[in-house]
Parts: sequence; structure tokens; C-alpha cells
Amino acid sequence: MMEKPALTPPDVVPGVTNRYEDFVGAHVVQADDAHNTGAFYPYHRLLLHLYEQEIQNCGWPAGIPTGTGPSTTKPPTPSTAPRPRPRHRHRPQPHCVRRDFAPETFVQGTADELIGEGMDQPDFGSFASVTEGSFHSAGHWGIGGLYGDMSDKWTSPSDPLFYLHHANVDRAWWSWQSRDVDARSNDISGPLVPFDNENKVAGNLTLDHLMILGTSAETRVQVKVADLMSVGKGRLCYNYDKLY
Repeated sequence: MMEKPALTPPDVVPGVTNRYEDFVGAHVVQADDAHNTGAFYPYHRLLLHLYEQEIQNCGWPAGIPTGTGPSTTKPPTPSTAPRPRPRHRHRPQPHCVRRDFAPETFVQGTADELIGEGMDQPDFGSFASVTEGSFHSAGHWGIGGLYGDMSDKWTSPSDPLFYLHHANVDRAWWSWQSRDVDARSNDISGPLVPFDNENKVAGNLTLDHLMILGTSAETRVQVKVADLMSVGKGRLCYNYDKLY
């Protein structure tokens, strides 16, 4: 992906220079709408799906590992490869991927009781509210610390570990859904505007809303939320070996 040309036009996100960075650029531009909103889980499920398709087009023979157990092959981790960092008006900022591991933060935020608290939530709104700020955030801060890329809400996908972490976050959502799959495959909510939990600015996300990933006609993909609610239906076709 690092050697394939970018599809994003340079006048849209100038920091994007290759196919890998198309995904980083999309997240930079769309991160504010995809965090602390109802879109958090379905947006990232779509992002993972499209990224997985792209690495398979490049010869990767499997899905995205979740980092929860041994794998027969190693995912590519160009952690020392210089790459632009599209931020600050999307200007390129070449640097090597930075990691500033914070083990205590990671362990505290991913404790069994926190995962169990998420799994015990009765509806999607409660599940998302609890888990986006607990084990999701802990994975980012545990790898990124104070100075790493994973701690940057916008450019965190510049670290390949982002995709392993978010595959595990998606596994958690599917684990919660699978506990009552008929009902929870249709259970979606959450504000359209970040932190607008009382809907004073806009309404709630619904199954009919579109998840849009990409920043230009060349990269934009639109999928209804309803088509992202089950990992084995619609345009999605994957599963997890082990659920919570």
C-alpha cells in the first residue's frame, strides 16, 4: 500500500501520498464526526472492512489480526518507515511512526471488569457510551502514550497497530451484539453531533443513515448503517474466532 499511488487528490488532502495514507487522510477529515457520536462503531467497522480489502488486494492472505492470540503469520508493521502526517490543514509532516507505550494505562483501561461492564449494557447507546471511553481509549493511550501517533484522534491510523486495535474493538461490539443477535443487529442510536447526547443540536443516528468514508469522489464509499450491523451479512463477510 505504501508503494501504490494515492487516490485522494492532492488539493483535497495534500498530506496523502500513497494508498495507505488515503485511509489516514479520510480519518483525519472525518474523525470529529466519527467519535463521541452514534457513528463511532459503524464508521470504524466500515473503515476496517475497506482497509482489509485493500491489504488483501496487496497480497495479504488473511483478515486483520485482533492481537488476542498467536498468529501463523505476522502483519506488516513498517513502524520505522517515514510517512507524512496529514494534520494542521492537511500539510505533510514527514516523520517515523512514534509509539510511547504506557502499560499501566493499558492494563487499567482494559481490565476484565471494564470489558464485562460493556458487555452487560442493555442497549447500544449505553454500550457505546461505556466502551468508547474505556477499553477503546485505553488501547490508543496504552500504545501512543503522550507522544505517539496512536494518541492523536485524527492521525492515529498512521500507526498500523491502529487496525489491530480497532479489529479488537469491533470484536467487542460483535460480542455484545451476538448475545442477542436478532435484537441487537437492529439496535443503533447516539447523537449525530459529538457529545450532543440530549439531541439539542441534532437527532440520533438511525439504521437509514449513511456511513460515508473517504474525502473525494475517487475514495468515497457510502453504506447504510443497516448494512453494517452484522459482520456476516450485506457487504461484510467475516467473523471472529473468539468472542468476549
